[in-house]
Amino acid sequence: MAGWKWVSGFLKRNPQISLRTPENTSLARAQAFNKPNIAAYFLALSAILAKYNFPPENMYNMDESGLSTVQKKSQKNYASKGRKQVGAVSSAERGKHVTIVCAMNAIGTFVPPAFIFPRERMKDELMNDAPVGSVCFAQEKGWMTTEIFLKWLKHFLRYTPKKTQFCYCHGSHKGLQAMEFAKENGIIIFCFPAPCSHHVQPLDVGFFRPLHTYYDQEIELWLRNNPGKAVTQFKVASIFHRAYLKSAVPLNAINSFTKTGIYPFNPDIFEDWQFAPSATTDTPFEDRNENHARQLENPSPEPTSRKSSPGPSTQTFSPPPAGLNISIKDICPHPSVSVVKGQRKGRKHGKTEYLNLTPEIEELKEKEAEKEEKKRKQHARQAKKQIFSLNNKFTTEDDEHEIPEAFEEGDSDDVPCSVALTRSRKITSKVLGTNGVLFFLQIKPDNSVNRVRFMPASCVQQVTELNVLSQTR
Repeated sequence: MAGWKWVSGFLKRNPQISLRTPENTSLARAQAFNKPNIAAYFLALSAILAKYNFPPENMYNMDESGLSTVQKKSQKNYASKGRKQVGAVSSAERGKHVTIVCAMNAIGTFVPPAFIFPRERMKDELMNDAPVGSVCFAQEKGWMTTEIFLKWLKHFLRYTPKKTQFCYCHGSHKGLQAMEFAKENGIIIFCFPAPCSHHVQPLDVGFFRPLHTYYDQEIELWLRNNPGKAVTQFKVASIFHRAYLKSAVPLNAINSFTKTGIYPFNPDIFEDWQFAPSATTDTPFEDRNENHARQLENPSPEPTSRKSSPGPSTQTFSPPPAGLNISIKDICPHPSVSVVKGQRKGRKHGKTEYLNLTPEIEELKEKEAEKEEKKRKQHARQAKKQIFSLNNKFTTEDDEHEIPEAFEEGDSDDVPCSVALTRSRKITSKVLGTNGVLFFLQIKPDNSVNRVRFMPASCVQQVTELNVLSQTR
């Protein structure tokens, strides 16, 4: 086994090699960043750039990142030798999360950032000493949603020229209203390949890392200047402001677009060694299953056990041919994945595409209609349960009519009328006041009640029809 002396000599003989600390890369990112995915991404990107011929000042990248009231990594400090531990003060064990939304173009112009605080209501104090022109939104968990993305697009239009804009973002931002708004205002939204943003997204490549480094330094500086105090959400904007001024420089934006091959356009920007993590998983999933099935159908014969024979061995060994070249990869190849028996279904990642095309918007409309229908049926099922619970509560033994039987599981459109509802306005008012949901009775021409239907609370005018309850059977 080689010792430290050999390692020292090896590094002197190979000055191009250095000791580096690797960055953690998730398995999903390692598998997704492969040559076929990147080739398809640049092919789609080249088609849009050739069609619209965007100037660099109209090519924007938008993304969000997380900020915390606790610094992720403290700076190194000089300390006396022999001390086993050197500590640094932080505001808490786990900090509060705040999302920051940034955007920049290929010539180094930045759009004022947006803050998303994990709150239900906003306060003006949260934006004290924030970057000029920045906006803030409130969301229950502090995350980016399709509704907030629509608000951010309106903020984006205030600081961009009134021309066709090209914006890179994630497929998770895709929402029907946002896509329609972008199309109406000349914004073309392009989606990056699934989990490859660590290589293909300019903000991730050359902006967010220095931003977080400066942000952690500013938190430590604030804690030193304010002993005994903790960083809260009300201090995030001012601390971020100083870090943002240091990192939001034109050179960082220009270099980020260059390193990702977007502008100047370069589909061969990535080298072969950058695809090395995906080499172990470059076999298609279907092919592995087919190979596994063939092995099950035609199993290889098991080796027979050797019986010791008293005579000499007759096995001969042929010498290797002269001039045989054997590489290190042949002796010790890269590890590869074993046969995959099944694949767990996870969240669908966004694909590389032009998001606000007319077919894409129509597909979003169909999905929204399916969601609304699913919600309507769910509310109708809950309404049935509430009506039957009220029937069981207010129906007595002297009632002439029997309580209807339980409905079928699929019957979620109409709810048969309950006799208990037709006898008491008290019961009717209780049903009408449940969770802002309105139930109105469908009245026949002979003033008889046919069914109870589910309607949203906006149809309050239908309550007037309930005045005929006393005339029903």
